This record gives sequence, C-alpha cells and structure tokens, in this order.
Amino acid sequence: MFAERVERFFERRYQRAPERHLATIRRFVVGLLAVVVLGVAPLFTSYVDASRAELVRTYLVVPAIALVGGRFALVPRWRRTHDDVETWLRGDRSPEQTRRAWESSKRLTYAGVRDGLMIGLPTLWLPGIVYTVIEYDLSLIGAAGALIAITLIAALCVVIGWPIVDEYLLPLRRDLARHLPTRVAVASVRMPLAAMMTAFVSVIGLLTGTIVTVVATLGERSIDEMSLLLVVTVVAGLGSGFAFASMMTRSLLRPLGDLVSVTEDVAGGRTDARALVTSDDEIGVLATGFNTMLDQLAAALEEVRASRSRILAASDAERKRIERNIHDGAQQQLTALALRLGIVREQLDEAPDLAARGLEEAVASLRQALAELRELAQGLHPSVLSTDGLAPALELLAERATLPVKVLVTSDRWSEAIEATAYFVASEALANVTKHASATTASVEVHRRDGRVVIEIADDGIGGASLDAGSGLTGLADRVAAVGGSLVVDSPRGVGTTIRAELPADRIETA
Repeated sequence: MFAERVERFFERRYQRAPERHLATIRRFVVGLLAVVVLGVAPLFTSYVDASRAELVRTYLVVPAIALVGGRFALVPRWRRTHDDVETWLRGDRSPEQTRRAWESSKRLTYAGVRDGLMIGLPTLWLPGIVYTVIEYDLSLIGAAGALIAITLIAALCVVIGWPIVDEYLLPLRRDLARHLPTRVAVASVRMPLAAMMTAFVSVIGLLTGTIVTVVATLGERSIDEMSLLLVVTVVAGLGSGFAFASMMTRSLLRPLGDLVSVTEDVAGGRTDARALVTSDDEIGVLATGFNTMLDQLAAALEEVRASRSRILAASDAERKRIERNIHDGAQQQLTALALRLGIVREQLDEAPDLAARGLEEAVASLRQALAELRELAQGLHPSVLSTDGLAPALELLAERATLPVKVLVTSDRWSEAIEATAYFVASEALANVTKHASATTASVEVHRRDGRVVIEIADDGIGGASLDAGSGLTGLADRVAAVGGSLVVDSPRGVGTTIRAELPADRIETA
C-alpha cells in the first residue's frame, strides 16, 4: 500500500511538471547525502572527547561539504547524463530524439549510482575524513575507522536512494515508452537482477551489523577500539552477507533466467520453445501464462496455414466454376451466334425474310448471353457496390433472390475490403438459403455494434447448418477471418438459420 501511494505521488508530480522532473531528483539526491551524513555524525562524535564548539562545527561543516561537493561535482555530471532526456521533456519529440531519450532513461539510475561512487566518494567523503582527522587529531586507526564509517554512509545512500530514484523515474520511462514503437522500446540486461539483489542484501546485512556494533559499544570504548570493531564487522559482515545473498538470489531468480532464455528463443523464431515451470510463485505464474500464450499462438498459426490452404482451394474451385459457366453458357451462345450471323449474311440476298427472322433470333441470343455474363459479373463484384455502397448492392441482391428478402442496412461506408466481404457473406448465405434451407422468407441486416460491423442473415428454413470442416460455410468463415473478422452460425434444426459475421469497423471511410 505504501509503495503504491509513493508511485501515485511521483506520477502526479511528473504530470504536473515533467520538464522539472530530473532537476528535482538531482536536488533530492544531494539533499539526501547531506541528511544521511548529518544523521550519522552524532554516532561518530560519541567516541571522541569533543567540546561543544567542535561538535557544532562538525554538524555544520560535514553536511556542508556534502551539499557543496554534490552541487559542484555530482550535479554537473548528472546534467550531462540527463541531457537527451531533458531535451525531449522540453518539447523535442522527434523519433530520433525520443529514441535517444529512451536509451538514456534506462541508464539513469545505474549511471547516477556509478557517478556517486566514483565522483562523490572523493569529492564528498574524503574532505570529510580530512576535516575529521584534523579537527579531532585522530590516530591512523581512528582515520581508518572514519574512512570505513563514511564508506558505509555512501553504501547507505545507495541502498536508500536506488529504489527511490528508480520509482521516481518510472513515470518518465512509461511516458517515453508510449511514444516509441514496440520494436524500438526494447530492453537489454545492463545490471542483472541477481547482481542488484546480491548487492542490496549484502549492504543491508553489513549496515545492520555495523549499527549493532556501534550501538553495543556506544560510550564504552575509544574511537581506536571502535575502528578495529568496524574493520572486523565490515570484513565478516560483507563476506558472509555476499555469500548468503549470492545463494539466495540464484535460487530465487533461476526460474526467471530460464524464462528469459525461452523468450529469446521465441523471439529468434523457435515457436515450439516452452518455459520450465518449477515454482508456484509469481515467476511460475508468468511462465505458465507465457506457455499458454505460446500454445495459443501455435494453434493460431496452424489455423492460419489451414485457412490459407482452404482459401487457395476455394479460389481454384471458384475460378474453375467461372470458366465452366462461361464455357457452357455465354461462350456456347456466342459461338452459335457467330454461326447464325454467318448464315444470315448468306441469306440476305436470296431469302430476305429468313434473314430477318434469323437476325431477330441472333439479337435475342445476344441479349441472353449478355444477361448471363452480367449475372456472372454481379456474383463476382457488382459495380453498384463500388459506386453506391453496400446498402444498394444488398437491396439489388435481395431483388434477384427467389424468395422474399427483407433488407435493413446502415448507410455508412466502409473500406472496399470490408464491404466486399459483407456482400460476399450475404450473397453466399442467400444462395445457401435458396439451395438447402427450404425457407419462405429471409432477412439481411447490417449495423454497427461495439466498434464492429455486424451482418446477420436469417431465414425460417429447416436449419441444421454447420461450420464443420468440409461444409460450404467453412470457406465463408475463412473469407471473414482474412479481414480480421469472425463468423458464427446458429442453426437449430426445424427453427431456421442465422449467420452472423462481425468485421472490423476501424476502417470506416465516411459516414
């Protein structure tokens, strides 16, 4: 609950003033350094015989060194690290700048800690040590103790600051990721989780042991004795903490490593790879969900392959049917017409009456051939569908039907592919009604619902239609799926049949 509130608080701060987001975190970290130094100073000064004036100077000088060193050593370095992101926050949202800002944002926390240790330690901590040695005239062992104490303070700042800074930067990273295509917003392992957890657990164990040592000896030992105890605590605490943390993090994160390996295999094209499910924690649930999605993907790919095969077979069958219809119908009539016209030409001089009668028969044959060709072309793609839209095309289709068909169609226009698919569904469904349903009436309805184009064809026939493989409706379902739609057939026996196709409506052109 606390972490969620912190996340929402940082999100609100980012939304209010994104351009000041990184400047705020810089000020926060420098302030945190000074606060931690000021908080630890009383523990150190408890082991020296200091006057009130010396204590006051210590409490003023040591945090001041941290503030000044952070302001003039760390902040300029961090500004250079933040430059690409701040340019983006100030309004340069070009694709190239967004990509650079995204790459920089992923390195901010790691780079900040690195700079803090490499630059902050010499510029913030060493001046504090020098001041302490001079102020309290410490021995070599005392100076070593002060160095260890200040190094522990630096570690404490890292432990406290890393998760806070990472949480603070999360709204920025989310915003950047939303402005990038998925293929660009990719991650790479820069700081492994195992290394981060090992470092955190080791440092926390070390700090706990150090604090216990300090509190246990408070007021009873000299600073030299305390320094020796700190050295022992650091060596023993850091060594044992690192060993324990290494084993613990390896045990906890091994399933995650397996999942990462499988993810890389799948990204490389191995869709048959599966993650090992070895635990009942969140990683186990993630691996299970990942495997389920891969199974669904494999099934979808198999269905796509089968659908493509069926579409090709249906296209070949349709082409052969058209060739057969042209050959058996219009082509035969046109051939006979050519022969008849040749006879008429020979009869023009010898038998004008016979020639006139033959010419009338030829004209009639020509009209019949044209009607058959027109009907064949209407079945492929009626011209009214392209010029006037789906509603007039479906009304014309209903007029040519052999049974009464009620049409209720919205006047919206969609893309050519969607309208052609809707017309094809209606045409094939009404053809099936005529051939198989023994129906007396039918209806065609097209409307928008929940962001989809819905076309429903219903009849009062005998029912019993099915989408099982091998039926004529399978090709219809493949045609609908090819444009991202779905087809449902509701056909109880003796009640009638309703065929419902849902097609994408995000391709609407005009309304």
